[in-house]
Amino acid sequence: MILRKLLIGISTVAFAQTLNASEADSTLATRQQIEADLIQLYRAQAERPQIVEKIDFLDRDDSKQPISIVYNRDIIPSNRVLVISMDDGARGLVTDVEDAVIIGVPMADRIRDLVPPTPEDVIEESPEWENAQITDPNSDAMIQFLKEQLIPYAEENYGPFFHKVLFGYSLGGIFTLQTLMSEPELFDSYIAGSPSLWYRYNYYETLAIKAAQHRERFQGKCLILSAGEDEPSISVGTRNYARLLAGLDMPLITHHQRNMETDHGHNRTLSFLYGWDRIFNTDDVFVPASTITASTLDEYHDFVDGWLSKTSCVANSPMRSASAYSVFASKLAADKNYSEMKALYNYARDTMPINSRTFASIQLPLLAGFSEMPDEEKDFWATGYKSFLDSRPTPALAVHYINKEVLEYLSSQAN
Repeated sequence: MILRKLLIGISTVAFAQTLNASEADSTLATRQQIEADLIQLYRAQAERPQIVEKIDFLDRDDSKQPISIVYNRDIIPSNRVLVISMDDGARGLVTDVEDAVIIGVPMADRIRDLVPPTPEDVIEESPEWENAQITDPNSDAMIQFLKEQLIPYAEENYGPFFHKVLFGYSLGGIFTLQTLMSEPELFDSYIAGSPSLWYRYNYYETLAIKAAQHRERFQGKCLILSAGEDEPSISVGTRNYARLLAGLDMPLITHHQRNMETDHGHNRTLSFLYGWDRIFNTDDVFVPASTITASTLDEYHDFVDGWLSKTSCVANSPMRSASAYSVFASKLAADKNYSEMKALYNYARDTMPINSRTFASIQLPLLAGFSEMPDEEKDFWATGYKSFLDSRPTPALAVHYINKEVLEYLSSQAN
């Protein structure tokens, strides 16, 4: 049995081995070729790193504001996420995802940039009073910089974005809350890690109460609050702030997480990862497959939209709900509903890269009953599978989604 052609990895690669069935299993030959291509891929990545890191400078008043930018070289155009991190630690956040542009904003003076202006009646010797003797706190100016300079710069150079996230930690956490309550339209989701609400809790409380007078501005917005168990003053502050928002009946999707055995220094990355997961991992809040009654793609879209509107920070997207769409694909395949299987397949091709893991996870269950398909259906699905292989997915992805039955069918057709 001869497998004529499989295009995998960074370059167009024909099968280097053509083996008769008596010599070796064709699928094993395929795996061996893919492993050889994987070595080539690693060598190429050593010369052309997958993660891009760069520094740029934006005008800020009469000075230049440095920003650090990190993103995946093969970023997915239709599903881009912007993350603005109020520190210079962008590289340490989630940089291996397919669709995030992360911009870090380093600050020479965190008090000046992240803390609200000091009130005139501040109590002498308080932290606010002491800081005012050293610097001039003005987080309002930083919010304007984000609004007028940084977000337009990101949109022009890396956008458009389907979702924007602001992440701040410690003093950056209270800045995140201030931005949400004063300019909620700037971002879709806000992650406040270990926000220093001890600094002037009454300021943020008053700001939230004032914002509640215009609840409609917060519809569909998402706030992720988290603190470590071993930072008691901050842990109490975040808990009280979450209760405040609940009492104000704010239409925010709010999640509050207390990370056990975690101190202030260790909660930065943990708070971001928790926030990222709560915002984007819609599969975690999806329903059991047994509850799905939809039998057409249109019905299924309505079903998913309705469910996620109650639980998720992001709208329905197969890139975010890969497992949910994979479950529906399995249902259609089990019912041998070929017309709707094709509708789902074409929808996936139109909304995501064909060489992505998400596409493969939807296509694979559609091929589950390939051997039992009528010949005319086999032609369609085998052609689609070959297109996936020809699209140059990573070798590791191609190995994971090898379908021996389809490969053998393609080989027989080639003969």
